[in-house]
Amino acid sequence: MTARNWSSVPDDKRSRWYEIFGQSRNGSDVEGECPVCGERQLHRYYQVGRPVAREVGGEKFVAHGGLWEWCSACRSFEHSSALVPAWWKPDLRVDESRLTAIPDVLEAAVQARHAAPTAARRVSVVEFRCMDPDGPRTMSRFVLTADGTVATVGPTQNSIKVADETVAGGLPGPGGTYVKRDAGMEFLRLLAPNFAGSAFWATNVHEMDEDEAMTAFPKPPKW
Repeated sequence: MTARNWSSVPDDKRSRWYEIFGQSRNGSDVEGECPVCGERQLHRYYQVGRPVAREVGGEKFVAHGGLWEWCSACRSFEHSSALVPAWWKPDLRVDESRLTAIPDVLEAAVQARHAAPTAARRVSVVEFRCMDPDGPRTMSRFVLTADGTVATVGPTQNSIKVADETVAGGLPGPGGTYVKRDAGMEFLRLLAPNFAGSAFWATNVHEMDEDEAMTAFPKPPKW
């Protein structure tokens, strides 16, 4: 892969490009269709530089750094200086000494991750938790699957049923709408603000290895 493979995002696609990347908080893999080619192969990478502590529009930032946004399919990209948000956790193996404005090193890291037969896929997760005498316990887990739907897992069938019934009607969203679980990431992000009690609450969206998210679970206590 060489620099001539890459091109800047066209001016008439840039607004939609920024909108899609601005909605994602899912590490290097960005959900949504590329505004240039329509493929779902969008990625980002922050290079963390000088630490800062800043809040802009309610979002916390932890460093000045560099930002790359690109599409693996059509090789459209953007590169700029940027504030690094607090949610950013790099999930690519990158030799940052080789980085240039062109994201060829980053794309190679994406391809290497996909090619590795033992590399575990990371998935977005929200957990329902409650407070037991021994501390917080995960009651059930909502997992974003590869097809964009949300699966429920838990230590028992009853815990899965309770979780599913709790959100069966959807979650209050913007503009008085109700967001169903087939909305994927949008649904997951609404769980924490809608379930924020002291005895029962939903975590913010975080990532786990897919196998662990879908199978591993702490044993329920014996009552």
